[in-house]
Amino acid sequence: MANRGDKALLTSILSTDYESFCRRAFETLNGAGRLSNDPYVKVVCRDVAKVAQGEVKRLIINLPARHGKTFMATVCLAAWNLGHYPAQPVLIISYGEELAREIARHVRKILRSHWFIEAFGSLIAKDEDRAGNFGTTQGGGLLATSFGGSYTGFGAMLIIVDDPSKIEDAGSPEQLARVNRLFETGVLPRLNHPKEGRIVVVAHRIAANDLSGYLLQQGGWRHLKLPFVAEEPAEYAFDGGVWRRRPGELLRGDAFSQHEVQRLMKLAGPPDFATLWQQSPTAEGLLLQAEDFQLFNTLPYMDCGTVLSIDTAYGKKRSSSSSVVQEWQSDRAGRHYLRDQWSGRVTSVDLRKQVMQFVRRSRVSVILVEDTGVGNALLAELRERLPGIALQPILPMGSKIERLKRVIELVRAGSVFLPANAGWLQDFQEEFEQFPDGFSDDQVDAMTQYLEWVMKNPAPPPRPSSTRTFFAVNSRGRIPPIGPNMVLGRVPGTPNATIWAPRRNR
Repeated sequence: MANRGDKALLTSILSTDYESFCRRAFETLNGAGRLSNDPYVKVVCRDVAKVAQGEVKRLIINLPARHGKTFMATVCLAAWNLGHYPAQPVLIISYGEELAREIARHVRKILRSHWFIEAFGSLIAKDEDRAGNFGTTQGGGLLATSFGGSYTGFGAMLIIVDDPSKIEDAGSPEQLARVNRLFETGVLPRLNHPKEGRIVVVAHRIAANDLSGYLLQQGGWRHLKLPFVAEEPAEYAFDGGVWRRRPGELLRGDAFSQHEVQRLMKLAGPPDFATLWQQSPTAEGLLLQAEDFQLFNTLPYMDCGTVLSIDTAYGKKRSSSSSVVQEWQSDRAGRHYLRDQWSGRVTSVDLRKQVMQFVRRSRVSVILVEDTGVGNALLAELRERLPGIALQPILPMGSKIERLKRVIELVRAGSVFLPANAGWLQDFQEEFEQFPDGFSDDQVDAMTQYLEWVMKNPAPPPRPSSTRTFFAVNSRGRIPPIGPNMVLGRVPGTPNATIWAPRRNR
């Protein structure tokens, strides 16, 4: 049985050494289990201790799943902080209420353990003890909730964001942007003292524009990134030693077989292995660079028709997305040529005019339009005016990222060609380089729509002469707008051809 001096020494260690505190807390939560002695545990404890001691005010920790990051950087930090500063509130935010409540239960269990009470005293206020939150006897407390939960009015000196997004959100730029927005507008204002308050973000990466990526772009954050498999030599100093990590070394060498590692490396995602396990988001594994596209100066002859791929977005406001019309043609060898493109923020009438211009100057055989309310309205208008062209509504399957991933190898294999002298070329290439973090993705959508279609359909034949469409000009040599006063009729002296001409009043 330990004597009084041994107990005093143990209490002193637990209240001053963060790693020792974590190891004792692990035993409390896991019975006879022991926290791993892998070197990365010391490195994580080193950085979290700097937050606990106030040396670091902003910290992002990115580790793969099942490596104890929530326990070391969320549960233990919250318990440690309440032990040392029981008058300070702690706020924990996660993607879901269930995870948040589990974290609160673990913190509560540590605070009620005999060793914690010996070191810091009994702190939980009996009249303020609920599932996701509790108060302390000195006015502080813990609130653990989700991004969609209620934390308005709750101020804190320590905020811990633990796994802000679900893995399933990796392919949803909209959902990732929502979390980033909620952090700025809902979480940051909860700091009682923005200068002295501390924030820790603990997460595995799921996308280039997840909360970790969003905050790292702003700067001002200490960043601890520990990939599942070391890609290059690295050194990490901690109290009592240095961890020299070799390429190929796992964080938990005894927990994963070589077969399991190989299986994980084959993950297609999103998120893929590089993102979820290596903490190196899809800027490496997904995005395209300008040099991935081939260029052509002269379009080769192809005995097939062309296809228009249209991404619709009506509206002239600067905040609106752009509509895009792309004209594609593919040869029998599987090479795909983007012949021309137009994009702009226009009304439905102006978009229809742009489509008709493409039809007038090329032998368009097929028009692809996304199967949405806006797209269906355009298709309905085009059916009345273009009876000889196949109009196909396209129902998009999966997220924008998933759609690009299904065709990305066509581009990387050198099978997609762009006109070298096009005025829109640089804008097109930059949109792909910035996707999915850029301000627009309309050209991406139009291209993936066509490439997915052509992978399942042979290149169409050219529009036969029997359906060639002519447009009458007025006295000024201009084509009048197609509308109620125009009618589709036969071309005099030209068999098998049609013409849009003004309607005659009878």
